[in-house]
Amino acid sequence: MKLRPLIASLVVTLALAQSGCTNGGASRCTDSITAGCSFECTQSVDAYCATAGGCHLTWEAVLTDASLCPAPNPTPTNNVSSSLSDCGSYHVLFTGGEGGEGISYYDLATGMLVAVILGGHSQPLLSCGGGPVGTPFAPPDCSQSAPAAPPLCSTDAGTDGA
Repeated sequence: MKLRPLIASLVVTLALAQSGCTNGGASRCTDSITAGCSFECTQSVDAYCATAGGCHLTWEAVLTDASLCPAPNPTPTNNVSSSLSDCGSYHVLFTGGEGGEGISYYDLATGMLVAVILGGHSQPLLSCGGGPVGTPFAPPDCSQSAPAAPPLCSTDAGTDGA
């Protein structure tokens, strides 16, 4: 999907303008620190995904998507990487590149997408793209989790799924 980095960049820009982080001030909720943060989501996951050009709504969709693998010939506009981990009561998909980053949290029991946290390349503060409206979303501290590449990705960039 060649438009993914461009779309991600636009979505990050829009999301940063829409929502914020509380519990310790905005300076605590950065691209490297989510522990102790609480995000006020102004739109649901469904509403966010409708405006973002689509989302992986289930963990199963994440596990079967080869587009999460690195591009075979990365350039500044298509150099996106993804990693997966289990953290607290969530499966976590982290996707980052030149345009920004997205951290998607999936319920460990149901596999359903719960929240999407976004950050920009030049704007390290994180915000909620979509999640529980009216209830702050507090992601777990994943600093000790062991991220891994998506299962369809191999050391040869994963384009063939082998």
